[in-house]
Amino acid sequence: MTPLSVVKAPGYLVEKRIGRGAFADVLRARHEASRRTVALKVLREQPDDAQRLRFAREFAAARRLSGHPNVVELLAHGELEDGRPYLVTEYCEAGSLADRLAGAGPLPLAEVVPLAVKVAEALAEAHGAGILHRDIKPANLLVTRDEPAALADFGIAALTSDDAAPPRAATPAYAPPELLDADYRGPTPAGDVYSLGATLYALLSGRPPHHPGRPLPAYALRSHYVHARETPIPPLPDVPEPVMAVLHRSLHRDPAARYATAAGFRDALRDCPTRRG
Repeated sequence: MTPLSVVKAPGYLVEKRIGRGAFADVLRARHEASRRTVALKVLREQPDDAQRLRFAREFAAARRLSGHPNVVELLAHGELEDGRPYLVTEYCEAGSLADRLAGAGPLPLAEVVPLAVKVAEALAEAHGAGILHRDIKPANLLVTRDEPAALADFGIAALTSDDAAPPRAATPAYAPPELLDADYRGPTPAGDVYSLGATLYALLSGRPPHHPGRPLPAYALRSHYVHARETPIPPLPDVPEPVMAVLHRSLHRDPAARYATAAGFRDALRDCPTRRG
């Protein structure tokens, strides 16, 4: 683990590590001029060309969407003194929806439906800007000062104008089932719709659909999801039928049977009741 003492970002005072991903750390820092607390995303190792491209893609995606109220605000970017790139975003002290699930279990339906509508709106804007997020999950929905959920972490985002994104990068529990197909042809808006549906399911139930219920090694986890994608999603007691209908359609095995767009998902969910049956 990289010692914080060697993270030298000009103009920022690094305080503590608050998150850790596959390739990068997220650090809490203070902007020395404004005294504002921010989050720094920093690659742990010196990047190769592919990692630099991925980081540049993340910055491009975040910059295009940063003004949306349900997208975490991008504040700046730069390079550390050792040449590693970093991104600066707003600091979300309340953490993520994954933190809420871990601490308190499923969220109330009356809160989840409006929240998911807002996230779908942000995703619709991303798709309109030619950006596929590819990793929608509760851990990437942060609670800001003004909003209950804001889309974060465009680290494996794909630009529809660029076919260089890693083709199978995803979080298995929230990944669209077609990603496991031998003839998988790359990310699509329908894949993001599936991940958003899986996130909605997790917020209502406490865990994503088809969750194995226990830790599995990587080879067994893949086999589990290959089998599970052929079975219907487990029903959720007391969730109104209109909400379950949105879940069933967004989580359909066939991408063509899902909502064609995030906007379609948003509109269907917007009309749903917000009280459990």
